[in-house]
Amino acid sequence: MIDRRILLAGLAAAPLSACAVLPAPADPVPRLTLVTFNIWHDQGDWAARLPLLVAAIRAEDPDVIGLQEVLEDAAVGLPNQAQTIADALGGYSVHFVSIDPEGAPRRYGNALLSRLPVTEADSRKL
Repeated sequence: MIDRRILLAGLAAAPLSACAVLPAPADPVPRLTLVTFNIWHDQGDWAARLPLLVAAIRAEDPDVIGLQEVLEDAAVGLPNQAQTIADALGGYSVHFVSIDPEGAPRRYGNALLSRLPVTEADSRKL
């Protein structure tokens, strides 16, 4: 038989054990954060919009960034906007796609920026 004192001590300790704080289990599922923006190419005041866009993206701290309506236009001295954003954020690789040929003075398209390693990239012109 169980000694009555041992039983009472065990019952008295039960509420205290329910209050014990255990460390939260590590999240076994890796998370991928993604943001997407239509940057509206060079419409409006690009110089004023760029720092706002960079601040908004930085606040979200994404792993991957999708950008639509990206422009690079050598005729007006506009470097690739996706590269400009990646340079401002730091640590992102740029994958820009355009229907305009490589080396064309004006290229318009979409881009993915990633701070994760990209092991393969491909595109299909639609």
